[in-house]
Amino acid sequence: MSTHRVVISIGSNSAAEVHVPAAMDLLRHSYQGIRFSTPLENEPINFPFPSGPFTNVTADFYSDESPEAICRNLKDMESRLGRIRTKPFDGRVAIDLDLIIWDSQIMKDIDYSRPYIQAGLRELGININTQFNMMKESKSEAFFHAQPNNWNCAQSIQKGLQEVTGMTDEEIEAQYRSKGGGRAEGGLCGALYAANCILEAKSLKPVTQEFEAYAGATTCRALKGELKFPCIQCVRLAENLAEQRLSSLPTEG
Repeated sequence: MSTHRVVISIGSNSAAEVHVPAAMDLLRHSYQGIRFSTPLENEPINFPFPSGPFTNVTADFYSDESPEAICRNLKDMESRLGRIRTKPFDGRVAIDLDLIIWDSQIMKDIDYSRPYIQAGLRELGININTQFNMMKESKSEAFFHAQPNNWNCAQSIQKGLQEVTGMTDEEIEAQYRSKGGGRAEGGLCGALYAANCILEAKSLKPVTQEFEAYAGATTCRALKGELKFPCIQCVRLAENLAEQRLSSLPTEG
């Protein structure tokens, strides 16, 4: 039977000083050798209900269980610790246990990109760049520096998401040739700049925060300099994050 590496998140905004340690005790009984990051207090992120700060913990362990079995176990623990899902919801979360990574699969992309998850991964010594490589290959990568156009990073994003934007090649050339190589406003990574332009045109939030959580910076100078984060990975990351945002748009019937 195969053994799988598992990363989960723990969160609470209601009596967290009681519920988080109780969840950690239940997890220790179920998963031998589990490790926990230091609890962090964070303001709610994209939480559409009145709420105080959340306490968040990242944990990792090895298990021979399937993702479905792990999720069932986590939901059972939530119920045992007083998680109530009846409506109307008042914003109080006694405990929230989510499966973030199972082997080579990122199970919850947006959660994975949260700064507190990334901080937990760093503390536990889980290689973030290795986890990043789990992201699917993007369409934009095929256009990056491809001949004969030699599209830059910003243009590659526009080409990869051309079906979404409807921009012509001529428009991409005219509007985004000057946005690659750290020349976008504020020195922003061109791929991130282009992705945010697409999202803002659709009235969606930019992905700057999530991009920085993965890559460690948002400017071309920092990414290519100290961090040595490859441009092709910036293109992949920017498209993947943009597609996650775009997936929230209603489909046309």
